[in-house]
Amino acid sequence: MSATRTFSGVCVALLVALALVGQQPALAGDKIRFSSATEAYRQGLEAYHAGLYDLAIPALEFAARFGVLGAQLRLAKIFSTGEGVPQSDAKAFHYYQLIADQYADTSPYHPIARYVAEAFIALAASHRKGIAELKMKPDLVRAAGLLRHAASYFGDPRAQFKLAQMYLAGEGVPKNTRLGVNWLANAAKKQHAPSQAMLGDLLWRGGKDVRRRPLRGLAFLALARQNAEGTADFDWIEKLHARAESEAGIKERAGAVEIMARWRRQPGMTLKSEKPASPEHTGSTKSSQSVVPPVGQGADASKSGPAAAAKLR
Repeated sequence: MSATRTFSGVCVALLVALALVGQQPALAGDKIRFSSATEAYRQGLEAYHAGLYDLAIPALEFAARFGVLGAQLRLAKIFSTGEGVPQSDAKAFHYYQLIADQYADTSPYHPIARYVAEAFIALAASHRKGIAELKMKPDLVRAAGLLRHAASYFGDPRAQFKLAQMYLAGEGVPKNTRLGVNWLANAAKKQHAPSQAMLGDLLWRGGKDVRRRPLRGLAFLALARQNAEGTADFDWIEKLHARAESEAGIKERAGAVEIMARWRRQPGMTLKSEKPASPEHTGSTKSSQSVVPPVGQGADASKSGPAAAAKLR
């Protein structure tokens, strides 16, 4: 990095810091007071993007306490990765839990639904491995329940993929290949590349509980490879696709290409879904919303109320 770029970066950080100093919250003893949760969130984001974590964390924590989803999600990610603060699975869990408790009944069609589902997925991951700080032991049954809610009520393909893996392996749930395949199929229709790849591999190889359908399997693997380009999943998906391609005959390859072309002409089967809106631009606090009834996503759709599924305590 050149000296000019370094100096320029320092200047930007200093200008942001000076601007924030002029907007610093009032102090009452050792307690920070902001004019509003929205203002605290705005200041926290500005400080965060400038790398001024000492200013960002208190502001974001204030906003999070008043239910600002963006602040809660940002803090959860900061503490889970240790970005500018000591890494803490317990603190990350706390903020993901706040989101699940406060936004569990958000309409699955609301722009923030994806981020609420993300909190459920993160909580499930915590229950799968446990948290030493909280003396919380692994609980695969609880993890499966959280994923089931995100997969069925929110229809989140990431949760559907992880729940499918648990059914296929019999982790936290009775092993059920049919349900695992059903969840993969639901996520695959939403252009979730890992689900397309796993489903494609199962259909290509076949097995005791999966009827071999090589043309569909190869088509799903090819589609997954395209959708995974530029993502962290590309390498393992490409290996699965390359292995199947090397085993396929000319007729099988041609048949897979024909199936892909037919899929592209169907509604909802286009490549790569549109990127969802950021929680930072969809309103800072929960607004009154009409709760849309859960839409079943396969035979394992959750039948319990969303708020009940969110409670962990």
